[in-house]
Amino acid sequence: MKTKYVLLVCTFCVLFLTSACAFFTGTDNKENKMNFEYVHYHNVRIPMRDGITLAADVYLPDAPGPFPVILSRSPYGGTSGLQYTGPCKQGFAVVWVDCRGRFLSGGTCTPTQTEIEDGYDTLEWLSKQTWCDGNVGMVGGSYPALTQLGAASSGHPALKAIAPSALSNSFYAAYYTNGVLELSFMPSWHIGLGARDIKVPKAPNWGELRKEFPVHTLDERAFMPSPSWKTISTTPDREAPFWKKIELKDYAKEIKCPFFIQTSYFDLLGRQGPEIYTELMASPDICEEFKKHSWLRIGPWGHGVNVKEGDFSFGPDALVTEKEELDFLHSILKGKDPELDNAPGRVCYFTMGENKWHYADTWPVPGAIETPFYLGSKGGANTSNGDGYLTRTKLTADQPADKFIYDPMNPVPTCGGRMVGSGGMRDQSEIEQRQDVLVYTSPELTEDLTVTGVIKAKLFVQSSAPDTDFTVKIVDVYEDGKPMNICDTIYRMRYRNGFKNPVFMKKGETCEVNFDVDFTSYMFKKGHRIRIEISSSNFPHFERNLNTEKLPSLETEPQKAEQTILHSAQYPSCIIFPVFK
Repeated sequence: MKTKYVLLVCTFCVLFLTSACAFFTGTDNKENKMNFEYVHYHNVRIPMRDGITLAADVYLPDAPGPFPVILSRSPYGGTSGLQYTGPCKQGFAVVWVDCRGRFLSGGTCTPTQTEIEDGYDTLEWLSKQTWCDGNVGMVGGSYPALTQLGAASSGHPALKAIAPSALSNSFYAAYYTNGVLELSFMPSWHIGLGARDIKVPKAPNWGELRKEFPVHTLDERAFMPSPSWKTISTTPDREAPFWKKIELKDYAKEIKCPFFIQTSYFDLLGRQGPEIYTELMASPDICEEFKKHSWLRIGPWGHGVNVKEGDFSFGPDALVTEKEELDFLHSILKGKDPELDNAPGRVCYFTMGENKWHYADTWPVPGAIETPFYLGSKGGANTSNGDGYLTRTKLTADQPADKFIYDPMNPVPTCGGRMVGSGGMRDQSEIEQRQDVLVYTSPELTEDLTVTGVIKAKLFVQSSAPDTDFTVKIVDVYEDGKPMNICDTIYRMRYRNGFKNPVFMKKGETCEVNFDVDFTSYMFKKGHRIRIEISSSNFPHFERNLNTEKLPSLETEPQKAEQTILHSAQYPSCIIFPVFK
């Protein structure tokens, strides 16, 4: 039978529609009293430069044109009958396009590799249609957000505005964090997306397949050969040519339109979301239209605007309406300045814990004080019952180091975080009972403490292995003792001096590593405690390092490693919070 990943595709499709519907279902523009019917054209063929054609469904207002156009390019079924036509009633043409190699479109699906060219060619075709007035805007979340970035990077003048959500600033960042491969979702998504016409004996059990070695043969073991998966799983270097197809900072001078960017604290793809806004706003090559009208909103969601993740609710104020996005696209496509230009700031972010929205002119928000919280113990920080502690006072004496054994065959299980469908804030109590998890806890806070920006780590570490990983998790311990995760990351030691020249560790060698944990905005309440968890695995969210010099995705022979975290006057391991008074 043909492979049909119904749950996988539907998950992304629903999340995409969650983001896109903010525009498509809106009808509250007071200036617009039109209420047109529409005419539908199915499977319209759009030619690409290499001779293949993409399939599109076109919806035109039943009225004299030409019209501004709302475009969405998606691998999840632009011609499958799931479309919305709300903008037609307000005088917009709506065009839904199947990405290359998906549904009715021709060609082969290799995610990201042709989105710039295909985006340009689609815009070129649209701009030549008699019903198009030359003004095109794009919408969508997740992969449809990436197609917007590709189209914007193409520099086509017809593209006047985009509203991407649930996105990253590069395709690399969706797959890798500090050189470590994301394993919980991206492999099954990537391999499944390109398997449209492949027959398999049975649907793959991805949970079991992830446990097997080597990682780079996941596609073969799922009976869905994917050459691009082989490339992805063996290319941890962000600067490799494969990853440079969509790297926004490399295309800044080509971008001619403003962005309405929406990202979140628990989205798998959202870790670098604010970097898109920050890098482009600071670029001397970016156009004035981008700087004049662009907007960044950061919410406490998962993979999609208003999509709840985890066990914690941030209340009704965490949800947003479509008003700003509607006005942004409506106004710019019709040659007007959006109301957002008059907002208190161009960055709107939600502070979790306080559960309120705030505005700022830039991101990171200015005024934060970098405040180190130093790790300390008597050498027994293992588990939450150990003697690990956090202090704002730098240590002035030697302390015994903390040690644990990292066994790749018994990894620390994933519990919340930046995930699709199983992330967010979750109770860490079970995780903190493991001997391979070091736990450091502050005293009870005597006043609220607000952290907004990028949290950083400075660790002094040793390992018996030539290469290994270290994980850091930030946790809020409630007054009743329940520990809830805020954010986390993983760091691969061989890349501590960059990807071009991996450096392996020597047994007994002390290495200093400095890296970003993640961005957040969170208020630790009075009476709560701040906790740091340190270990070496977070599986299946991330691939396991098998503690050898071989590339982990190619390795089949796992080795145990003795890990050491040093903390003393000489080795001041700490987590650095951007604190607001």
